[in-house]
Amino acid sequence: MNVLQVCYAYPPSYSGYGRQLQTVNRAVRAMDGATAITIVTAFDGERTGESGEKIRGLFPKHREKYRIDIVRFHLFCLHLLTQIFRFRAADVVHVVRGGPEAMISVLLSRMLGKRVIVKVARNEFETKGGVGLLSGIRRLVASRADVLVALSETIRAELAAVGVPHHRIVAIPNAVDTARFHVIEDDEREDLFQKHLGRPRLVSEKVLLFVGSITVRKGVSDLFAALEKADIGCPLAIVLIGPDYREIGNFEDSVEYLSSIRQDLVVRYMGESRCPEEFMQFADSLVLPSYSEGMPNVVLEGLACGLHAIVSDLQVNQEVVVPELGTTFPVGNADALADRIADMTRLPVRSANERRGVSARILEKYGTEAVAAQYMRLYRDLAAGRRDLGAPAPAAR
Repeated sequence: MNVLQVCYAYPPSYSGYGRQLQTVNRAVRAMDGATAITIVTAFDGERTGESGEKIRGLFPKHREKYRIDIVRFHLFCLHLLTQIFRFRAADVVHVVRGGPEAMISVLLSRMLGKRVIVKVARNEFETKGGVGLLSGIRRLVASRADVLVALSETIRAELAAVGVPHHRIVAIPNAVDTARFHVIEDDEREDLFQKHLGRPRLVSEKVLLFVGSITVRKGVSDLFAALEKADIGCPLAIVLIGPDYREIGNFEDSVEYLSSIRQDLVVRYMGESRCPEEFMQFADSLVLPSYSEGMPNVVLEGLACGLHAIVSDLQVNQEVVVPELGTTFPVGNADALADRIADMTRLPVRSANERRGVSARILEKYGTEAVAAQYMRLYRDLAAGRRDLGAPAPAAR
């Protein structure tokens, strides 16, 4: 079976959806080495991926910006029209986002009689505030894919609300790479703490971890405002990991300022990391105060490591972070976030067994093998010509 994937940014160039696709591809290839995967992407040239997938990048250079470079993005979309031979050779086409690249891919697939999947992330089919002519056409064409993969129940409802039939919506969440994100023993946690922070952990000290891009959308400014006023009940180390895209002009000054005004608080920005799992494994809690998410990968990964989660009350976050696993606060409310951080510092530290219980609960649905098996089944069913792959419409109340 030949699967063609369309993904604007695929590793090593960073995007959350690209890294997620890589995780699933690794597991799919492990399940069935005969499944050939080719990825048409924008960056890093032509190469072979770590799982044997063939990667065909339009530009030889690495991605340099967090936000989409409009010129390069539209060149990539137009480039898809030159890839008709790859579409012709595919049994199944899988488009990772529901943007213009989906519209072009669906048109090509329909023209060639190929089955096509479009994975839909946050707000891509939303109609709040009206829909312009071009975006309306793009949404109309993309919605004609054989299957629309919804990352969450929130997105499933959005798709149904704009008229996509229930039988063409398949809910498949993002996957946690279980080979990397898992619970470790207490002595290993202390070793990792010293390795990355360069000192032993203080008595009763806790670690609050932020993993994500240093951007406005991720709520970093709200986090800093909350930390300045939080009434914390123990020594607290704040560790931030992720690329700084210079959206927050006073970010570096804020890191220094917070550490200087509070004796009970240490703030460390570690930049980008190739091993975020090690930070998750020694931290106590993960914070994600973002303003929008499709499916919060870092929250899933943190929970897989047994962390307590503090997240903004986006509907998709509430699907994942139930009260036993963490807590939510109103989006953009730094005072409420400060209260949640203060509450976390007064919670008992989770034992290794408690962390394993949290991890097992999240991996049952979001583990790599579970998610990859759903994609593998979807690819095979489509290649075999089966239709009506989605869930039945919910019963009327």
